[in-house]
Amino acid sequence: MALVSRLHQALAGRYTIERELGRGGMATVYLARDLKHDRPVALKVLRPELAAVLGAERFLREIRLTAQLQHPHILTLIDSGEADDFLYYVMPYVEGESLRQRLEREGQLPLDEALRITRAIASALDFAHGRGVIHRDIKPENIMLHQGEPMVADFGIALAVSTAGRERLTETGLSLGTPAYMSPEQASAEPRLDGRTDQYSLACVLYETLAGEPPYTGPTAQAIIAKRLSEPIPHLRTVRDVPEAVERAVTKALAKAPADRYATADQFVAALAPGVRGFSVPRHALRIRAKLRAGAVIAAAALVVAVLLALLGRGGPQGAPVAAARHSQLTFEGTVIEAELSPSGELLAYISQLHDTQQLLVRDLKGGTTVKLAQLGAVHGSLRWSPDGSVLLYAGLDSVGQYVTETFPRLGGTPRPLPRWGAFAAWSPNGARLAQWLGGAGQPRHRIFLTTLATGDTSAVAVLDSVGFIASGDWSPTGSWLALLATSESRARWGLWTVAVDGSGWQRVVEDSVPLSPPRWSPSGDGVYYLRGNELRRIRVTSNGRPDGVPGAVQTGLQWSGSGGVSITADGGKLAYIRSIGSSNLWLATTDHPGKGARFATTRLTRGTASKSLPHLSPDRQSLAFVKEENGRNIFTLPISGGEPRQITFTGAVASDPAWSPDGHALAFCTNVGGVIKVQTVAVEGKDERTYGRTEASSSCELAWAPGPRIIYQRPGNRSFHVLDPVGETEAPLVGNDSLGWMFQPLYSPDGERVAIWWNRMAPRSQSEATGVWVISLKDSSNDSSHFLVHRGLSHPLGWSADGRSVYVQDEGSNDILLVPATGGKATLVGTQPFENAYCIPIERGGGLTLLCVVDEGTADAWMIENFDPGAASGSGVLR
Repeated sequence: MALVSRLHQALAGRYTIERELGRGGMATVYLARDLKHDRPVALKVLRPELAAVLGAERFLREIRLTAQLQHPHILTLIDSGEADDFLYYVMPYVEGESLRQRLEREGQLPLDEALRITRAIASALDFAHGRGVIHRDIKPENIMLHQGEPMVADFGIALAVSTAGRERLTETGLSLGTPAYMSPEQASAEPRLDGRTDQYSLACVLYETLAGEPPYTGPTAQAIIAKRLSEPIPHLRTVRDVPEAVERAVTKALAKAPADRYATADQFVAALAPGVRGFSVPRHALRIRAKLRAGAVIAAAALVVAVLLALLGRGGPQGAPVAAARHSQLTFEGTVIEAELSPSGELLAYISQLHDTQQLLVRDLKGGTTVKLAQLGAVHGSLRWSPDGSVLLYAGLDSVGQYVTETFPRLGGTPRPLPRWGAFAAWSPNGARLAQWLGGAGQPRHRIFLTTLATGDTSAVAVLDSVGFIASGDWSPTGSWLALLATSESRARWGLWTVAVDGSGWQRVVEDSVPLSPPRWSPSGDGVYYLRGNELRRIRVTSNGRPDGVPGAVQTGLQWSGSGGVSITADGGKLAYIRSIGSSNLWLATTDHPGKGARFATTRLTRGTASKSLPHLSPDRQSLAFVKEENGRNIFTLPISGGEPRQITFTGAVASDPAWSPDGHALAFCTNVGGVIKVQTVAVEGKDERTYGRTEASSSCELAWAPGPRIIYQRPGNRSFHVLDPVGETEAPLVGNDSLGWMFQPLYSPDGERVAIWWNRMAPRSQSEATGVWVISLKDSSNDSSHFLVHRGLSHPLGWSADGRSVYVQDEGSNDILLVPATGGKATLVGTQPFENAYCIPIERGGGLTLLCVVDEGTADAWMIENFDPGAASGSGVLR
C-alpha cells in the first residue's frame, strides 16, 4: 500500500489528507482537514527513520509540552498522535507564504519590514527560551507570514529531539539545524545550547533579509560551516546601506562565542531600535494612509490652524511664546476601537476590531513594529498599562468568550490572570493595588473592589444608586481618589464622578446630555481630561474631589465618535485618542442558492458619508426604515428596490432603531423627552405623533413591533423589556422587572407569539444560567418554562425564518450566518456575508436569500497630540 494511502487509512475519522505541502529533513507536511472542527490544518508526519529512533512514547510526551507555548508569533500545537507507526503532530494551517518564498520573490526587504519581522520572531524566541525551549532551526523556511504577521513553526520537533538526544539522532543520518543559519557551537556539536544559538540564527535571517543572502554561503554544508568557524564576521554595510546601529547589533549577535552575543533575543532587537529612527513608515502603512479621504487631510490642516489661532489669541506673559500642539497618526488599520499610550510614550497598546473579533496589539512607536498579544472576544472593558509600563492589563472577554482580568508582558508572552471582580479596572499610582467594578446599579456586586495584588486582600466601596452605570475610570496620581464615567440608566445623562478610595465623598464634577469619554487625571492630580464631541476638555478638581470652576476646551476638531477615551504619558507631554471618520451605507446581497459557499450579488442602496444604520423591513417587504446620522439622528424610509430616501422625523433626537407597526402605517422609536428616554410613534404618511408618557426606556433603547400587536422596548439598565399596548398604554414586564442579566435585540416571530432575544441569563433568579439566543413564549413569558435557550454564546439573533421554525443567527467571531431551530438543535450555515465589516439582516425570498446590510465604510485610528495642553503650566489650560 502506498505511503499516502496508508496515512489516509490510519487517520480516517480524524483527518483527511488533501495534498502534500512540502518535505523537510524531519517531516513531510500535508494540508489536511480536521473533521471534528471542519477546518484546514497543517499535518506534519515524521520521517519513518526519525520516528523509529525517537519512539512514540517519548516523542508524544515531549511534544505535548509544546502546547504550552501560547504566543502570538508561535504556531501552536493543535494535536499529536501515533497511527499505524506514523508519528504526527498538527498545527494551524497558515494561509500565506513563508519568509523564504517572499525572499525568493523580492530578494531583499525594506529595512523597516525586516526589523519588524525580526522583532516579532525575537519576542517569540524570548518567550520560548524563558520556558526552557530552544528552537535550533530558525530559518526563513520556518517563519510563516500570515496576513503579514510572522509566525515561528516547528518548535515541536526541536523539543522532542533535544530531549531524545543528539546521539540517537545521528543514527538516522539526520541533523537538527540548517548550515547557513547554524551557530558555531551548534555546528561543533556542543552538548549544551541555550537561547543564544537561536539569537545567532535570527541574526543570520535578518542579515539575509537585508543583504539578499546569508552571511556565510558555500557549495556544501561542510564549506559553509568551515567558513563560519574560520572567517571573520562579514559586515552588513559592505552590501547594504543600513544605519550603524543595525550593523553593530547584527555583528554582535553573529559573534562566534555565545558569551560575546547579547544575553537575550530581546536585548538584540532593543539594540536594533536606534536604526529605525528617521526612516519612513512601512509600505503597508503608506498604502493604508493613501486611502484616507482628502477631507481628513483638510480637517487635520484646519485643526492645526484652529489651534494656532487659539494659542495666538490666548493671553500670557510677554516674551514667553506657547508651543503649538503637534498631531500625528499612530495606527493605520482603520479599525481601532481602543488605544492606550504607555507611561513613557514609547509603546501604544490598542484593540483592532474586524467583524465580531478583536485583536490586542502593541506598537513600538520608535521602531514602528507591532506585536499581536492576543485574540479577544467581542466585548472589552479596560485596557491599561501598569504605572511602570512593564505589563498591560486587559479586562473583558477572551477568545473563547470567558470574562478575564489579566496582564500581558509589554512585548508579548503568557498572560497572568488576576483576581476578577468586574469588567472594568484601574491601577493605583504605585501599581500595588487594583480597583475593579462590574458596571450598573442594581447589578449583583455593584461595588468598587480594591485589591492589594501582593496579598489578595480586598475591600469594597459601595456605589450610590444615583450614580448609574459606571463605564470606566482612573485612579488619581495622589492615590486618594477615583474619577469615574457614569451614565444614567433612565435618563440620557452622562456624568463624571469622583469618590475617595475609602468610600467617602462621592462628588459629581461634570454632568452633560452629550456622551463623554472616560476621564483621565492630569499628572499633577489637580484635574481630569475627557472628550466631549470633537473637543478635549479639562475640569479642575480640588483636593477634596470637588469641581473647581467649569470645564474648558483644551483642543477642538478632534473627530471623536465615542470610541475609546484618552491616555496620557506620565510626564503629561503626550495624549492619545481614537479619531474617527465615520460613515456607513446600506447594501443588498442576494443569492439564489443559500448554503455553504453561497455566492452573493451585491447592490448599493445608499451613498454618501453620513452614517446610515439600524434598517428594518416593512411588513409588506417593500420599504425599509433606517436611522441617518446627519445633524442629529433621524428616521428615513426607502423603497427596497432603491430610490431617494424620505425623511420621517426632524428633531434629531432619535435614540433607537425604528420599528414598523403591523399595518406598516406607523413607526415606533425611542426619543429623548426632557432628558428621559420615552417611546414615541409617528405616522409614515402625515405628521401624527404620539409620545407614551409613562414609558421609561434605556438610554441605548432597542424595540420591536411588527408583526406583534404590542411594542416591546428596552428598560433602563438593559436587564428587561416591557411589552406596551400602543392603544391603552398599559404595559407589563417581558420576563420580570429585573432579570439579573442583560437583554438585547428582541425579534418577534412571524405569528407574533414568541420573541427571540440575546440574553446572558444569570442565576439565582432562573433555574439555569446561560448566555446566548433565547426564544420566549409570550403566552406566559414570566414563567421560566417559557424560556428556551436555542444557541449559546455571543452570537446574536438576526431574524426569523418565514415559517417561524428557525432563527437566523450571526455566528460569533465570523461572517457566517446560521439558521438555528427555534426549539434548539444543530445550526445550519446559510451563507457568509460578502462584506468585510457589516451587519446583515436575512430576508427569505422564495428559495433564495437576501441580506439587508449596514456596511461600515468609515475608519478609526489612534492619534497622538504632543503638547496637548500648552497652557497647563501657566495655569490656564483651556481655550478662551
